[in-house]
Amino acid sequence: MKNTIVYTGNFCIKKMNAAGKRVFSNAVLLKSLGYNVTLIGADCDDCEDAEYIDGVKVQSYPKDLLLKNRYNFNLFYKSFLKQIAPFKDEVCVIICYGSPSLSVLNRKILRFARKNGIAFVSDVVDWLSLESGSLFFKCVKYLDNYYLKGIINKKSDGVIAISSWFDRYYKKVTNRIIIPPLTINKDSNETENIIPQIAYGGIPFRIGEKVKKTENMKDRFDFVVNLLSQSKKNGAEFVFHVIGFTKQDLLYSLPMLQSDVDYLGDNIIFYGKLSMPETQNILKKMDYTILLRENNRSSNAGFSTKIAESISMGIPVITTKTSDVEKYLPEGRGAYFLNMYDEVNATKKIISLTNKPASERLYDKKTCSLNRSFDICSYKDEMKVFIEKCVNHV
Repeated sequence: MKNTIVYTGNFCIKKMNAAGKRVFSNAVLLKSLGYNVTLIGADCDDCEDAEYIDGVKVQSYPKDLLLKNRYNFNLFYKSFLKQIAPFKDEVCVIICYGSPSLSVLNRKILRFARKNGIAFVSDVVDWLSLESGSLFFKCVKYLDNYYLKGIINKKSDGVIAISSWFDRYYKKVTNRIIIPPLTINKDSNETENIIPQIAYGGIPFRIGEKVKKTENMKDRFDFVVNLLSQSKKNGAEFVFHVIGFTKQDLLYSLPMLQSDVDYLGDNIIFYGKLSMPETQNILKKMDYTILLRENNRSSNAGFSTKIAESISMGIPVITTKTSDVEKYLPEGRGAYFLNMYDEVNATKKIISLTNKPASERLYDKKTCSLNRSFDICSYKDEMKVFIEKCVNHV
């Protein structure tokens, strides 16, 4: 009986970037259903250096391909075939998360799957936004993105969509399932802070580059700084923790924030880039995380891993109404929504949250910890049925 699922694409498991977290949590979910799962990602490690993490086999496309031949899809395809050769006859499903090369690679893998009676599934998480690069580069990326999402994925036996936006986009694909970012471990947050602690973790701009159009930033960190500055001017007390970049990084890329950052003074702390354990140790002590995004196709098609991770640690999120956040997190029960373009009411919301007594903020965090929207166990039954339907669709 075929019982192996191969998950391949543009993700890093050992570095555990956002893509890696998405794929690995899904892999653990599939493993819990009794499948053998092999991941072939883009960790820049030699493919012979396979290892098992929580029962999941982790491999990578060769370093020389990832660093020197990124667009040579034929070499990637040969590497893919070589890596699955020892257990090819055991594979029942191949799941593609984007592509480590050009999207033609996914077409070749699709044809391989069809030829060998293997279900082909696409895991779709974002819609590419073209913000930088030459006109030629933007054209190539646009066409590659359209070919992947608008043509190849629609030929899949099934689609794992991160949001209802993608679920609607692929409505003609018979087998679909909506899986938001999942978390493996839940850590309760029972720190009672006298002064409210707020955190942002991420890199909202390219380090060392000037931001030409702030509206193109995926995370509107400029609005975060503006709102917190205004809140302080209106009497709010808090400490804002910034993880992922330094003050110098911020002011080089967004020099217009100089006055707000200066005004925040000791109310803002920059940590720079930290390891995952260091980041989690800081986040566990927070009262809120904050994430503001534009209400556009890019934001609504995707779903932020930052939100799922915050909830898994029992930390309510101050955020905007994008994607399916309201579906999983009602106002006051894990999320506090604001309109970042309504500065007056957004500032009032920040002040209201920071004015809450420490005991009330602790209660909110305990309530947040009860949310199971991003737990692997919450999706086992749905995923089991989905995979079976995909296999039977071949």
